[in-house]
Amino acid sequence: MQAVARHPGALKKTIFELQARDWNRRQQNAIPDQQLADWMRLLRLNGVKNYGYYPDDFINNQPDISRIRPQFSSWWYPDHD
Repeated sequence: MQAVARHPGALKKTIFELQARDWNRRQQNAIPDQQLADWMRLLRLNGVKNYGYYPDDFINNQPDISRIRPQFSSWWYPDHD
């Protein structure tokens, strides 16, 4: 994020993809929902406009959409404080 931020306007044009699974481990366990939500919040608070996550396991509700949905809202702090 910091490397992208060094380029004027790049945070508005770059898409950050977060991994929803820990691919560094043999079992590839799911990243905890709260951790994913915290990463999204951190990106937003640092000026990132575009982000998403992969993979979305909708059959097993992973990540739990009710836990991460607030991080996709267009009405969020600090713009509307």
